[in-house]
Amino acid sequence: MLQLSAERRPKLDTVVNTLANAMAATDSILLEPASLYVTTTQLAEAKFHWALIETDSTCSAIRHHWHEKPDKRGLAEGYGFQRVQPKSLTGRVILGYFKIRGYTPPSPGTFAQICEATFDTSYATVPDNRKHGITWCVLLVAGP
Repeated sequence: MLQLSAERRPKLDTVVNTLANAMAATDSILLEPASLYVTTTQLAEAKFHWALIETDSTCSAIRHHWHEKPDKRGLAEGYGFQRVQPKSLTGRVILGYFKIRGYTPPSPGTFAQICEATFDTSYATVPDNRKHGITWCVLLVAGP
């Protein structure tokens, strides 16, 4: 393991600023083809939101997530997905992209079917969903 003396060790704020400047220069993060990532997005309420980003062999990305989605049937949450366009992540701060190692992509459309089928229902309120064990974190662990 490489050890640096205290005077040669970079300060954390220098490393963070260097990384931030590098990202600002490219204004993008490159995702690998045929991969799966967990992302965490900062929400206004000092909480965060989980999502899965699936890339195909051409690096086209689809975001899969369980989110608040009141509909005419009175369900508090539901599964949703959307194609991610370059530079279109809703202006929210992405706290991290965590690549799932060993992921083997299924045939097109299968991943979305698995995500959609993980929970067969939703309840009328978010607390009811949590009481019944319905949360996106469960999908991350038990799902695809």
